[in-house]
Parts: sequence; structure tokens; C-alpha cells
Amino acid sequence: MNLTIDPIPHLLKKIAIPASVGMFFSTMYYIVDNFYAGMLSSTALAGISLAAPIYFMGMAVSIGVGQGTNALVGNANGQGREDLAEKIAGKAISFAWLSASFNWSYCIIFRG
Repeated sequence: MNLTIDPIPHLLKKIAIPASVGMFFSTMYYIVDNFYAGMLSSTALAGISLAAPIYFMGMAVSIGVGQGTNALVGNANGQGREDLAEKIAGKAISFAWLSASFNWSYCIIFRG
């Protein structure tokens, strides 16, 4: 996949479909979590509802960083600066690992 010469409709399919599938499964995770917690008790459902804003803030930060990274890497590739694009992508991956480990720790501590 070459972002500078491939046709845009082809690139949209290759990029948008995996992103949409990821967002779909993220939403389904939350819906299924609520469904089964609701089957346990109303207290469990209330606990998940209290944790939801923090969960969605984490998702919002992740999506925002992903979109920002896409824009910066796209600009760097368009300028022909592959070294800068790799540097930006590396920093974004490092931030993603840090964010994921924080989110994982949060889930272990508060959701058991």
C-alpha cells in the first residue's frame, strides 16, 4: 500500500474497514459487558456504569492520538521524509503501549 500513488477509494477500503471493525468490537465489548453484568445484579451494572466515563475517556484519547498520528505520518510521507514518519510512528506506538498498560492496570484494579 502506497499512500502517495494508490487510488483513494482503494486506500479508503484498506484503512476504513479495519478501523470500523475495531470500533464495532469495542462498542460490542461494552454492550456485552453491560448485558452480563445486568444479569448478575443491579449493583454490578451500577459499578460498570460508574467506570464507563473513564473507559470512554481512554478510548477517546486513543482514537485522538491515532488520528493525529495518521495526519502527521501522512504529511511526513507526502514530503518524502520517511525518517520523520518512522520517528512519529515509533513515538505513537510507545504511547500506545503506555496507554494500554495503564488501561490494563485500571481494569485489573477497579474491575477485578
